Amino acid sequence: MLFVAAGMLTILSADLPGTRSSAIVRVLGVLSVLVGLLTWSAPWERWPRRATLGLVVPAFILISVGNRYGTSSPYSYAVYFIVLFTWVGLSQPRRTSIWLAPAAAAFYVAPLWHAPDVFPGAAASTLVAIPVCVLVGETVAWAVDELRVARGDADHRATLLRAVAGATTSITALDWDHVLRGVVDAATSLDFEIAALALFDDADDTYRLLHPRGFTGDYVERAHAGSDGLVGLVRERRVTVAADRSTEGGPVATRLAQTGLDAVIASPVWVQGHLAAVLIAGTRCDMRFTAEDVEAFDLLALHAGRALENARRFGDEREAKETLAEASLRDELTGVGNRRHSVRLLDALQVGDAVMIVDVDHFKSVNDRHGHGTGDSVLVELADHLRSNVRDPQLVARYGGDEFVVVLPHIEGSAIGVADRLLAGWRDRGALATFSAGLAVHEAGEPHSATIAKADAALYAAKRLGRDRVCEHGIFASATAEDIDPRPVTIDVPTVADEWTS
Repeated sequence: MLFVAAGMLTILSADLPGTRSSAIVRVLGVLSVLVGLLTWSAPWERWPRRATLGLVVPAFILISVGNRYGTSSPYSYAVYFIVLFTWVGLSQPRRTSIWLAPAAAAFYVAPLWHAPDVFPGAAASTLVAIPVCVLVGETVAWAVDELRVARGDADHRATLLRAVAGATTSITALDWDHVLRGVVDAATSLDFEIAALALFDDADDTYRLLHPRGFTGDYVERAHAGSDGLVGLVRERRVTVAADRSTEGGPVATRLAQTGLDAVIASPVWVQGHLAAVLIAGTRCDMRFTAEDVEAFDLLALHAGRALENARRFGDEREAKETLAEASLRDELTGVGNRRHSVRLLDALQVGDAVMIVDVDHFKSVNDRHGHGTGDSVLVELADHLRSNVRDPQLVARYGGDEFVVVLPHIEGSAIGVADRLLAGWRDRGALATFSAGLAVHEAGEPHSATIAKADAALYAAKRLGRDRVCEHGIFASATAEDIDPRPVTIDVPTVADEWTS
């Protein structure tokens, strides 16, 4: 833009009084515009910043030749040099104007020696014009440099704030493992190559790295003594430890040298007043920690501790709720599911699932002869037998009194085989009482209540046929409550027991 603007002004000034050669001045103006257009289209993003200094040479030439053949006014010549050095200060590092001063002085003086009507003291003005140009260029460069540093600091602070803000968002989840992963990810977002959370195990005074980023496999896989490395130093001092190449002497510098990193920082993570972990991060790049860096890392560790505390509290509360919920579905005597749990099992039946209703034979007689304590023992033993011999213990529940319900999910072959094995195993235990069972398979299009009714009918059939057996609905489907002999039965429990065990 400077080349184009200067070229247009030069063309417009070609016909002003005092111009030595209007044609040459117009050519210079056109050349300046062309240089500006070429400069505009050049791929500067591919080249280093210093490459733009190549534009200084054509600028010096155009200014000098323009002065030689343009106006002889002593008031406009030095202005072009000041504008040029202002641009140098804006676009180049500090001290560039100083080492450009000799070349500028040479181009400044060259046309003055050959001009026929040079004003008195023109050459001597070099001693004023060039130092002023350098002063302007360096002042602008210093201001730009300070602005660049300030902008870098502002960008760095913004990065820190974004990282901490992002961390507080990512670690709001109540899942313990998710919290840990979010903490480490937030640490790596602060331009660190490696990061991890060292979690202490107070039982054996060690720590392990969780969710490591950038660490070697051997270092990650093994446990470390609680006093090892910078983690141990943080545990000892209980404060944040930050070290970079500028750190001199002492244990911090020693630990830094052992890591092979150029900069490392570690902050304690407190959970309910207990030092539970250390958040650690490092880089092999040259980094100098500022107060803002340490403060941001401390804040990140603080948020991590609070999030971990919330996650632990939530975990305890969830465990307590699950325990209460499980207790509400558990039969106090036998330990298997209660009536409420059995209703849930039956409501969740799928096509092909089998329902087995188990009933202790002559249970009232056992209670009358041996007492309710013995009867309770029989129920507990039967519940343990059923729970131990099915694939999923959660599929056994006490239906009520001395009745149990067992759901057998869709299995290869007949469910009656599984039921027979349960019965045979109970006989082998030599228990005080046998049991009878009715079995029914849930079919498509039938309500759950119909399947339960079928299993109940099969149970009555097993009772009518002499007890101590399993009947499957479909074979004895006609057995109903009316088919059972309602007359009271008197038995000698020890005699019957001897027959069952023979």
